[in-house]
Amino acid sequence: MYPRSNRSARHRERQSSRTVFLAEVKKMKITPALGPMSGKLGGIVASRNRGGAFFRRKSVPVNPNSLRQQAVRSIMTGLVGYWGETLTPTQRDNWKTYADNTPYTDVLGQTITMTGQNAFIANNVARQQAGQAAVLNAPTIFDHGQTVAAINGDVAGGPVANALSINAGLLDDNQAVLAMPTDEAGDLLIYFGRPVSVGTNFYKGPYQFGLAIAVAAAAANVTVESLTTIDLTTALAVGQRRPVRMIMVYDDGRTSASYESIVDIIPLSE
Repeated sequence: MYPRSNRSARHRERQSSRTVFLAEVKKMKITPALGPMSGKLGGIVASRNRGGAFFRRKSVPVNPNSLRQQAVRSIMTGLVGYWGETLTPTQRDNWKTYADNTPYTDVLGQTITMTGQNAFIANNVARQQAGQAAVLNAPTIFDHGQTVAAINGDVAGGPVANALSINAGLLDDNQAVLAMPTDEAGDLLIYFGRPVSVGTNFYKGPYQFGLAIAVAAAAANVTVESLTTIDLTTALAVGQRRPVRMIMVYDDGRTSASYESIVDIIPLSE
């Protein structure tokens, strides 16, 4: 037997090693051996970010229930009502056909096929948020349409990549470049996040709707200008770095994938 003093010292050493080990485990980012994981199990949630997959403790998100959140929820409730009470069986079948032919890839790299109802709602939420009427007939072109590929500010003075130029508080002389010319007329919807610091390179949200710009068929670029001040919680100002999200909504009912970036707000050159 060890003397009591030695046994106590060995016990403290083991406890110290265990504490260090647990501290290191808390810092580990785990890559699941069984492939992509999502969802929760007990108090553990499988999640993912730019660094890869990881596990975190389950937490209950704060629900501020803001007026803007209430507006979006109201839109979704209205679209559910449209689906059940206004659309004909044929129209619902056509949305199912569109959904079956336009699967998308989620953040885990898995292919997801929506239901007809989900496709109808997903392709109309942004449209209604911009004050437009819902499109009841499903698209007959089985894709999500062309997306924005880049945004340039102060185009006439020499394009400034990843920037938006303003003049007296108004967006002026900017250009959104589309990945391909549009095959249908529609609108470019632009959303803004709150200003972020210089070191911020990733932004999850929230975004606030800013403005809609009409886009003609066969357009390769979209002039981004505002005739009036955009109603934002924090107004646009020179020197800001603002997250932006841009979505194309087409007159035939399609909604493109979103383009997201953090842009510099710059003055318009004279």
